[in-house]
Amino acid sequence: MTFQRLVDVPGQAGEDAVWFHTSWRVLESGPFPSNGMVVFGKRRTVLIDTAWSVADSDLLLTGVDRVAPPTRSKLLVVTHAHDDRMVGLPALRAQGVASLGFRQTVQDALARGLVAPDATFGGREKRISAGGKTVTLYHPGPAHTRDNIVAFVEEDGVLFGGCMIRAMGSTALGNTADADLAAWPHSARAVKARFGAKVRHVIPGHGAPGGPELLDHTIALADTAVH
Repeated sequence: MTFQRLVDVPGQAGEDAVWFHTSWRVLESGPFPSNGMVVFGKRRTVLIDTAWSVADSDLLLTGVDRVAPPTRSKLLVVTHAHDDRMVGLPALRAQGVASLGFRQTVQDALARGLVAPDATFGGREKRISAGGKTVTLYHPGPAHTRDNIVAFVEEDGVLFGGCMIRAMGSTALGNTADADLAAWPHSARAVKARFGAKVRHVIPGHGAPGGPELLDHTIALADTAVH
């Protein structure tokens, strides 16, 4: 697992920055990466998705505690009910980390044999204040899954797109087993309409981070999949 800084606020320390983590699972095609994000606020650390294993999620929490005081409040947000997003939830819960998910994520997690988050939210979006950082959680509609959400850090222009936003190297939409292909183009356009003017950095669920061009790339892939 790797854990590295993405964006710094000028003049502030690492613990007031946005970081991202990458863990791997060996699939039939070989090692495959999965990304998450960590937002270090002055009062709270917000983790967006766990690592892709329990062991790597423990390592992630160790890394987080090296950046900010271990006593600082932590909240885990899971972006949809697949194991690459939330398999490490029990490990983080065992160390006192509270968790939050979209209401449909809780339903689907239980149906898929995953441990559900502690709390839920409904509606289109929810804002989380971390102290100097505001994280907006947004449900644009179904795409990769019916429950997929994105997370936007207002102060830094960083969008975590999760698995509904594709990296520039992607030539297809990836795992579509639980996807709504017909809705995916509309949902991707909704993300761009809501955040596109403010986005400077985009972290996809899999693959290399980039800029707002990932939004247009995803829209193009989704349009192609439909037609």
